Amino acid sequence: MRTFTTPDGAYSFQHPADWTVAEDPSQDGEYVVRRGDGQAVAGLGVGRPAGPLASPVYPNTTYASVDVPGVADPLGRNVSAVVGLVPGQSIGGEAIAFGLADGGDPAANYGWIRAADASFLTFSGIRHIGNGSTMLSEEEVDREMAAYTASAEGRSVLAMLASLTMDPSVTGTVCQDGNYVYTELRGLDCDEATWIIGELRERASAKDAYTVATNEHLCETRGTDPTEFHDPMYVCGPRGTPDVRFNLDPIVVTWDHPLLDVQEDTDRESVEDVVPDVDDAAVDCVGVNYEFTEVDGLTCPEAKGMLQPFLEGKGTPADEDAQVVDDTACTRAPAERGGATVPSWTCSRTQGGSFVAYARM
Repeated sequence: MRTFTTPDGAYSFQHPADWTVAEDPSQDGEYVVRRGDGQAVAGLGVGRPAGPLASPVYPNTTYASVDVPGVADPLGRNVSAVVGLVPGQSIGGEAIAFGLADGGDPAANYGWIRAADASFLTFSGIRHIGNGSTMLSEEEVDREMAAYTASAEGRSVLAMLASLTMDPSVTGTVCQDGNYVYTELRGLDCDEATWIIGELRERASAKDAYTVATNEHLCETRGTDPTEFHDPMYVCGPRGTPDVRFNLDPIVVTWDHPLLDVQEDTDRESVEDVVPDVDDAAVDCVGVNYEFTEVDGLTCPEAKGMLQPFLEGKGTPADEDAQVVDDTACTRAPAERGGATVPSWTCSRTQGGSFVAYARM
């Protein structure tokens, strides 16, 4: 046996010594496994896929399914290496498919799975069976499946899939909450993104299964077409601030996954009637406890980072409304916001950059 490791050190697997692994020059993050005679056997792919297998695969208990102990999903569950049947969409189109299934469920989301770092991962291949011109009977399919899984190649393929490992020190951690992962956070950190989803779960009204909103936050569908069901499912963030957002992806994807399990509720205000309850000033950036306006010469993370020391009482002098931290000066005062009086900060720094922050009530 030999061990192949991706160039970044993130993924490794073992394969027979006379097999080879090479990166596909036409696809970044795609590695092709070939037998000694050059025939492609399987492929490892890391990153966002174009789509899963064209035909669904539902492995049953008569065929092989083994754990892959070196790979987990974001919920910490090991994935499985499975062998199943592609039924075929035309006469003679049957094939044996082998690959990964998430959550340890051989029938769940065969093909592309979520790895622990929330990236999409596939390790799979197909071997066509039959003569290509007539439909196999159920008995013939069973015979072909049993023969392949018992063959030297079949056993080697399954052992290779089961040997896959990932190194979390390379892949890193992921922002997650319950059955969702949060990706491509822009202008928000993990705590703020999960707080927004908590607000939506508690207070949102649903226009339909794919759009929910409060007067401050919104989640709306992205990529819900079944042929693209592995794309990010939802984009969420503060209403009216398109540059402050994140993707909300179910860890285990289903065809009819309800957004946040928020159902239409006639007792709640409809999405069409929801309007922001703040004044006319634009919200440039939203934090957990403060919203930032009049942000000039700063990114949203920079503005939040500048304010944080003052909120932690690190400004000097600490008992005065006008405080300084390094080259940043902030003035604290009550302000009118959305018909209420709330604490506010007006801040600027010597090297340039300023903002006003209003407490979120």
